[in-house]
Amino acid sequence: MTIAAILEITARPGRRDDALGALIPALTATRAHRGNLGVDVLLDDDPDRFLLVERWASAADNEAYQAWRQTPEGAIAGLGEVLAGPPTMRVYPVADS
Repeated sequence: MTIAAILEITARPGRRDDALGALIPALTATRAHRGNLGVDVLLDDDPDRFLLVERWASAADNEAYQAWRQTPEGAIAGLGEVLAGPPTMRVYPVADS
């Protein structure tokens, strides 16, 4: 079943552009990861917050990707130092249309 993973990310005050500068190039690897159907970055009205909306072919594909991001190979250099805290993620099944 296709799922959507929505990550809410808060940068340190005034550091959203720095966070996006570290994150956006890393999304090439996200899009190339097995089972990824796309990822979008949504900017919030709050200048320090943004969302990632990822679509995955299955929950297992998303779980494998999340595990890979926790490894040295998958880590996004410089991102952690500009974030206010860890991202929060919610996962939703996508209704067949």
